Amino acid sequence: MKGSGALRAWGCALPLFCALGAAATTASAAARLELAADAGADLRVAATNVGDAAASAVAPALVSPHRPAAGDAVALAPGERHEWLLPVPPPPGPGTFPVVVRVRWTDALGAHAVPVVALVSTPGESPSRARVALDAGQVGRTGHVSVHVASPYPEALAGRVFLVLPDGLSTEPESVPAQVPPEGTVIAPFVIENHGLSPGPYPAYAVFEHSAAGVRHAAVARTTLTVDTDGGVGWDRRMLVGVTALAVALLVVALAWRASRG
Repeated sequence: MKGSGALRAWGCALPLFCALGAAATTASAAARLELAADAGADLRVAATNVGDAAASAVAPALVSPHRPAAGDAVALAPGERHEWLLPVPPPPGPGTFPVVVRVRWTDALGAHAVPVVALVSTPGESPSRARVALDAGQVGRTGHVSVHVASPYPEALAGRVFLVLPDGLSTEPESVPAQVPPEGTVIAPFVIENHGLSPGPYPAYAVFEHSAAGVRHAAVARTTLTVDTDGGVGWDRRMLVGVTALAVALLVVALAWRASRG
């Protein structure tokens, strides 16, 4: 009878272990989107799910104070790709300017939003010949990014540098002035603050804007930021599932032991 009590306890525990195992597998799987954007007559935005879980409610939103726009929400299984056509916002003047789109989606780990940036030029204008590069380390509670701006121009450039980051990361200040010497290089440092972004790789962009003779110029560069697992911004959901599973396992063992002695 004691043995049958223990068997009954373990029999009740098995479905629970299976459910916990399924929950842990689901929580560890995540969607990850690779984005691309190209500006012509329309702004073409593409998203490919390169993750190992489905993404739902995937939709791009054009960041524009004058003409915001959004694409229809779709679901993307792993390996699937979708394109949207959005209107190009009106330029603030002659030259080249950046257009920012944020793509949002949800998966088992929650809601996400990451950016993609494209350059738009008015007729007869082209992007700046200045070269932009990012040097970034891992991001925990905070992170550091250095933006290198190199100029081929014989005259000095006066402009500003800013970062475009995924939701959950921010910089203070949002932009910094950049005085680039003739045919020289300047480095703009940024400190990134993590407000609870889940660990993983995320796209980030640096934009350098300057103007000459009333014409606006812009150059952009992209990098991948790695958010570390020990960022100190709260437990990851997968860790929470693991801890819960361990606690339940210990409880079941205790119940089985009591049943075998009863």
